[in-house]
Order: sequence, then structure tokens, then C-alpha cells
Amino acid sequence: MKPQGSNISQLSTQSLKNRGIVHPPNWRMPQGDAGKQFSNAFKPEDRNTASDPARVFRSASSNKFHTDSARVISGKLEDYLDRMSKAIGTAWGMWMTSSMVAGVMVNGPVAVFSPGCLQGPPLTGLILSAGAPMRSMNESRYTVAIAKAMGTSWQAWHLGLSGTLTYPPCALFPGPVAAGIPNTPIPVAALASPAEAMLKKSTLSNLMMANYGSPGHAFASEIFGSIADAVDQTFSTWKTSTNLTNIMVTGAVPSWSPAWMPVAPVVGGVGMGASCLL
Repeated sequence: MKPQGSNISQLSTQSLKNRGIVHPPNWRMPQGDAGKQFSNAFKPEDRNTASDPARVFRSASSNKFHTDSARVISGKLEDYLDRMSKAIGTAWGMWMTSSMVAGVMVNGPVAVFSPGCLQGPPLTGLILSAGAPMRSMNESRYTVAIAKAMGTSWQAWHLGLSGTLTYPPCALFPGPVAAGIPNTPIPVAALASPAEAMLKKSTLSNLMMANYGSPGHAFASEIFGSIADAVDQTFSTWKTSTNLTNIMVTGAVPSWSPAWMPVAPVVGGVGMGASCLL
């Protein structure tokens, strides 16, 4: 099942909102005469304004200067997360339709799915070509850092996948050669990869930050953490709801004999197929 960019967007935005970030950060109301001077510097109607609870950042005070600032900054980050999330979702779907399986070894009803059997194009390039935000130098830096981290982690994960598939008809096949027999569909979660940890929130966000190279930059950790959290959640759902299917086996049945052994197991069969993630 292809992930929806709109769902990734909602998850990333909610993740950022859940951090409870106050803007501007570390602001404190001046005390004493300084506090009175600060308050008197604004019109009465601007001293007690309401902040938007739907926004990802909370206002440091009810002062209009602060509520407006929180609203503007929230809008910019929400827009970035939305466009970046949708690019990831689009690229994810493109990768699924462009991927292929080859080299699955089949003997009888059991097939060995070894590391490297699942192949696909680099995810980094797909993300960057899928409308990822690049409207400014700063956006481009964020986007490239995210896309590279996603590509590195995704490639390590899918190249490391291993497990077993089943082909019940190959246990006792009534002929000398078995051809075009599909595997029994199984969820991606039934396979394992030692690199799956790279798609977890903490590891993925750290890799994004390493690619970005400026850990102290405003909002970098918030953006990377929110995107990584959304990807982690989406991946957990995706791997259980997406099946490996239509991996077709072709193989000889060497012990088959129409007179003595009318049905026999497939030996040394090979399974392969394109767009097998559904």
C-alpha cells in the first residue's frame, strides 16, 4: 500500500506541535518598571490577543507582537513540513512501482529471500525530483539533508532484507518444469533487515542533522525530528499493510517421471518479479 503524503504531513505537523515549543524562546516578561514600560509601549487592544491553538508554536505571551510572530513562524514551518512530507510520500510510491525482486532461491515449497533480492532506484533522487521544497537556500539545505538521510537509510534497509517465502505448488509439481508460479503473499514485516533501525526516529533525525552540519541552527532539530518521527510511524504501518506478492518462480522438477513420480518438488528454482510491493 502506497503511503499518502498527506498522512505523513499530518504526522510531522502533529509531532512538531507536540513538542510544545514557545516562540520567541526563553522570553520572560520584564519585572517592575521595565514591565510597565513594555506594556505601555503597546496599544491596549494589542496587549491581550489570542494565539491560535492549532499552530505548531505557542506564543510566549498574549502580546500581539508575540502572537503574530508565533503565527507567522508556525505557518512557514507547517508549509515546509507539508511540502517535504508530500515529496517523501510521492517518492516512496514511485520507489514501490520501480522496485523489483530477483534471485529468490526456491526448493520445494520454501524459498530463501536473501539480502540484495529487493532492488530499487535511489530514494534520494526520487525525493528531490518529487517537488521537494527548494524555494530558498535554507529550504534547500534542509531538504537535501533529509533526502540524503532517507536515501541512505532506505537503501541499507531494503538491501539487507532476508527471510523465507512459500510456494505450496512447488512441493509436489505435476510436470518437468514449474513456471510462472507466484509466491504466497506475505507482509513486508515478515522479513527482517539489520538496517531497519536506521529508519527509527532517533537514528534518522541524527543522520539528517549530520548531513545538515549545523546542529545549532534555528529549527533544524525540530524539523528533522518531526519528519523522522512521521517517517518512523508511517514505515511501521506500511510494512505490515504492504505485501510482497507476484514473485514468480521458474524451476526444474528433476525427479518428475510420468510413470514413476507424477508429482515431485521443484529444485533450484529462481523467483523474480517487478512491482511486487502491493
